[in-house]
Amino acid sequence: MAAVAGDAKIELVDGGYIPGATRIVDEAYDYTDADQIGEGTYGKVYKGKDKKGKSVALKMIRMDNEKEGFPITAIREIKLLSTLKHENIVNLREIVRSRVNKESKYKGDIFMVFDYAEH
Repeated sequence: MAAVAGDAKIELVDGGYIPGATRIVDEAYDYTDADQIGEGTYGKVYKGKDKKGKSVALKMIRMDNEKEGFPITAIREIKLLSTLKHENIVNLREIVRSRVNKESKYKGDIFMVFDYAEH
């Protein structure tokens, strides 16, 4: 996975910060709901672009059916893809999150960011 910038942090409701946090998807990548290219049991996939204009695939991890936290299937996928490096395996760049606010009941989405592979 890509290294997280040294000044990454999560802003807390009380105005404090948590250092070393993940980046926010909207600040790092450009995509819209119209850019959805797939959907499956474990999430939706969007085609987007990084700030340099390179295409990426953003997999939003489905958590609406989870009652006990982060899905174990996603943890397994992240662990495997972050360690496997091969020309026939898509590269997992990083994990990013959506903004957390009162309207979303302080629940955000988690995205896995991959190099985009034409098909």
